[in-house]
Amino acid sequence: MAHTLAVVSSVLLFSAALAPAAAAPASVLNDRPIVGVLSQPLGVEAAEVGAASSNATRQTYIAASYVKFLEQAGARVVPVHYDASEAELTALFGSINGLLLPGGGSDLKNTTRLHRAGKTLYDLAVKANDAGDFFPLWGTCMGFQFMALLTTEDPTILCHGCFDSDGDPLPLVFAEPAASQSGLFAAMTPQLKHQLATENLTENSHHAGIAPATFTSNTKLASFYDVLSTNVDYAGLPFVSTMEAKNYPFAATQWHPEKNNFEWGGIGKLGTKAIPHGPEATAVSQYMANFVVGEARKSGHRFPTPAAEDAALIYNDQPVKGPNGYFEQVYLWDERPSTEDPINKVLLPPAAPASNNTLFFYYKNPAFNRCGDVDAAPRMPASLFEPQNALELQMYITLTEQLYRVKGMDRPNPDLKLHQGRCKDHSYSTKLPYNTTAAWAPTKLMSAACDARCKCVYPACPDVPDDPNAQRWCSLCGPKYNAPIEIALWNPTG
Repeated sequence: MAHTLAVVSSVLLFSAALAPAAAAPASVLNDRPIVGVLSQPLGVEAAEVGAASSNATRQTYIAASYVKFLEQAGARVVPVHYDASEAELTALFGSINGLLLPGGGSDLKNTTRLHRAGKTLYDLAVKANDAGDFFPLWGTCMGFQFMALLTTEDPTILCHGCFDSDGDPLPLVFAEPAASQSGLFAAMTPQLKHQLATENLTENSHHAGIAPATFTSNTKLASFYDVLSTNVDYAGLPFVSTMEAKNYPFAATQWHPEKNNFEWGGIGKLGTKAIPHGPEATAVSQYMANFVVGEARKSGHRFPTPAAEDAALIYNDQPVKGPNGYFEQVYLWDERPSTEDPINKVLLPPAAPASNNTLFFYYKNPAFNRCGDVDAAPRMPASLFEPQNALELQMYITLTEQLYRVKGMDRPNPDLKLHQGRCKDHSYSTKLPYNTTAAWAPTKLMSAACDARCKCVYPACPDVPDDPNAQRWCSLCGPKYNAPIEIALWNPTG
């Protein structure tokens, strides 16, 4: 029996995983929106309670209130890790329907990894919308400031430490006619808008911000955004509190709509009275969440497979109690070392030997009532089995199951599908006294990917190191992983 057992998902690793999925037409709403939330270093919040500096720089977080804020309007959430590679961020961008830049106390200077991640995503959003691929951005507090910085590339627009607005509930001073003509407030009922303008329904916690005069004097800000509302801090200093892009689905608030419904801790001089929780305040939070998720419903981005989607969702993580009571709950992760620094490359922990990993695939041949299985792990880069590459590994498995067929086995039979697992787990445990040898990957399957992504002519590609941070596993093209492989054959149990 001549047949070829090839892992077709290697093509995905080289190409399909990096290509954004096609957007749905604007008139077709997505009823399963997924919104990304950008993580940030756990720094200021941990330092406030005397956490060790090593802890502060080694963990990242997302406040759970932002996740709940989006979920209350019918979205699911994917964490977007600022310490991911540019290739990973680009791939994820093509799968999510919007991005929320949250509040926090992180350093936004353009030398930080957080800034570089934000710029990558912001630039992708601008380019996508310019090409007719609808993709919304939302910013809250620090996210408001971040969006303005990314638009202007001018750090002087922020007034650092200027504002006394720590736990400051305020009404909005609407800027008309811009507010009434905006996408953000267009659907708000007159009653709720009046309450928002006359009652303390927005919680503010910031010391940096943008003065209204800066929006007037900075041509990039003035040409890109409309000011929808302003406020003044405890000292009477004015700041812009809501803005919306003129020609892009980007909007942001300096205030915190998520806190009204999901944060309960004490802030600033007002303590537990700083966050409004009355029915009007919770209605404002729900309205804002509905707007953000409503924009995301207009995006047609999607994950390549249901399994890839499931692997990315924040449901795979568990929130924990906030480190100092400032947040009710947070999601925490260990920070990934930057591989841009050669020293960090040396200090990265080595991957476990491939021999310690297993990844079996099997097929059943009804013509002979026989099963064959093979362990693909020894032919795969060990780095694919590391936790940070779980999504890529799952995509490898899923695409193998969906796309590969064992050909040439039996003329009367259709092509046989591969499945993850072993024959012995499917009532085939009687080992035949011989194996069969198969080519691992045919030239037709591998050549396009290897030629395009690894700049070599398969099957003459050399063995080269992998670059997981760029999602490039070119060792899959080399002779080490493409030598013929033995397939174990099994008869039914008993």
